[in-house]
Amino acid sequence: MSEIDMSKLGVAIEYIRRMAAGNNPVNNQPVSEDTVLNDINVVRCLYYVAEVLQMVQEGELKQNTSRKGSKKTEFPYEELKEFKFECNKSITHVIKQINDLVDTKIYKRITIKTVKESLITRGFLIEKLDEGTGKKRTCVTDDGRKLGIYVEQRISFNGSEYSALMYDANAQRYIVDNLKEMINGK
Repeated sequence: MSEIDMSKLGVAIEYIRRMAAGNNPVNNQPVSEDTVLNDINVVRCLYYVAEVLQMVQEGELKQNTSRKGSKKTEFPYEELKEFKFECNKSITHVIKQINDLVDTKIYKRITIKTVKESLITRGFLIEKLDEGTGKKRTCVTDDGRKLGIYVEQRISFNGSEYSALMYDANAQRYIVDNLKEMINGK
């Protein structure tokens, strides 16, 4: 891959964020309700792509030309003592706050997927098939609700309603206290 034009990358990130917000990427005006940009799966995908491109822009993500894997050091779990509960938040924001504790250019990032899979294995979350869309959805179990995971109905930038799983202080503390075991598959 050749050199990345950082100014074009910045514009691409902005356009993707605008589309994820349900807007026309060029003029930033809202798009009609029936557009594919209002599909929650497309919105999530666009936010993910924007996050990855942001990592490229910040130099945190580079093309891996070898098959030897990452040379980053294991996440320093002792840094988790600095984690402070700020407010109830989604798993995306919990993991971002955890990763912000360290220099992710040196240390391996904690991934949402790994934590989510561990919460499923531990019985706090479950994946169900949404009969309306035919897609898998992550839902909270009774044990998850007792832990402090709950569903919050939200309205997207374009006015569409969606469900977000939120994590209170107890659920966030559970993740932080058990993160090493979650990452190591225990």
